[in-house]
Amino acid sequence: MKKILLPLSKKLKKIVVLGPNADNSISILGNYNGTPSKLTTVLQGIKEKVSADTEVIYEKAVNFTNDTLLVYKDLKNQYSYEGKQGFKAEYFTNKTLSGKPETTRTESEINNFWQEGEVITKNIKANHFSARYTTNFKADENGSITFEIRADDGYRFIVDGKEVINAWEKNRWGEKTYKLQTKKDAVYNLVLEYWQGEGKAEVSLQTGNFIKNDFNTLIERHKNADAFIFVGGISPQLEGEEMPVNVPGFNGGDRTSILLPEIQTQLLKTLKSSGKPVVFLMMTGSAIAVPWEAENIPAILNIWYGGQSAGTASADVLFGDYNPAGRLPVTFYKSDSDLPLFTDYKMENKTYRYFKGTPLYGFGYGLSYTEFKYSELKIPEKIKKGQPITISVKVTNSGKMEGEEVSQLYLVNLDSTIKARLKSLKGFERFNLKPGQSTVVSFNLSPEDLSYVTEDGSLKQYQDKVQIAVGGRQPDEKEKGKNNLITKTLKIEK
Repeated sequence: MKKILLPLSKKLKKIVVLGPNADNSISILGNYNGTPSKLTTVLQGIKEKVSADTEVIYEKAVNFTNDTLLVYKDLKNQYSYEGKQGFKAEYFTNKTLSGKPETTRTESEINNFWQEGEVITKNIKANHFSARYTTNFKADENGSITFEIRADDGYRFIVDGKEVINAWEKNRWGEKTYKLQTKKDAVYNLVLEYWQGEGKAEVSLQTGNFIKNDFNTLIERHKNADAFIFVGGISPQLEGEEMPVNVPGFNGGDRTSILLPEIQTQLLKTLKSSGKPVVFLMMTGSAIAVPWEAENIPAILNIWYGGQSAGTASADVLFGDYNPAGRLPVTFYKSDSDLPLFTDYKMENKTYRYFKGTPLYGFGYGLSYTEFKYSELKIPEKIKKGQPITISVKVTNSGKMEGEEVSQLYLVNLDSTIKARLKSLKGFERFNLKPGQSTVVSFNLSPEDLSYVTEDGSLKQYQDKVQIAVGGRQPDEKEKGKNNLITKTLKIEK
């Protein structure tokens, strides 16, 4: 994340929020998750954060890997059941559609959202229930129509007695679609069955046709926007165990490329061409290569799969109510070519310890809305082999905002003849400082910390010289602040 744009003002007149993860309650939870009672997507978090005078517009704009979106049509007058327009809606007091329905009524459409525990019928609240919606759809033309079903928790869709969608047991991929070939004046029987367990409840059936999105038209439509916020990246809907996914960059739940899907980069390029401020919020469970974005997008915030309050936390950072202090736990590379084949099990040129290239964003990287200055690094000039040492450094918040720093101590191997890690993190400390405030951070290194593992698996202490680097980043990381790293050489004698 680059500070030249963020934090945004809460008083902007119009913010356009885009992207497949902007309002995606599946992505924020990741894989192997529980079921929280409340979720806040990024779109919701932004709406709750800005002033009442700020207009927040949402458009999905792209899917994860393509720009062909379902454009909805209002077909309510083509649904009827037993002479009444709409759907026959049956509600059951159990999750299995068992027995007689507790309530049967006519509903003009299926577009329901209930908060947890909200009253649906006299004896049913919005958890631990099921529903069946039945209608007859009369086509008004020869051609096709696509039905899109979204539901939480499970659902199945039946057309003329044939089950065409089944997400009853494992609904992990969000909305699903079914394309129906139609003949004018033909009637098709539709049944949508749905069950709900804990948490909020929602079920909807929408119709439309897939149309390729025109990014330039989108920009023109929002030429009065004050900022674009694109929420993209990837999702558990794409990566996971043995998933039925086969799209560019993904195969069966495995990633075949570390690059951000190309269509998202294309959209970001168009957004940048508008001349408007662009913020990129990236969701992911692993490292993504974003070389173009790193050079051209002024503000990038990696929010991972941020959990049930991902939207609130993201908005806190976007609008300056929280000074970001995250640090990358893995290396973000520039491209697939930076890495050896997956079948190569050697550690050479892998992870920050052995990588000889320049990463896009290295292990330990992270920015702040303030600056931290490092000074007065105290370290012995030389020690005897087998002797522990204590290292201290003074850290000052030299900026204008209170914030957290993560001081990192690295040991750098200066002997190229030793087959060992190029550098190793040997300690870190997280602490908060107010503007102008200083603290002294200390690290204790044992003889084991000053050693490396030989090819036979034993520990051997470095000899002669090693470099000690202390700062808010790796010693060879690209500059992310002034005076935020100090290095000294330690001599180890026999």
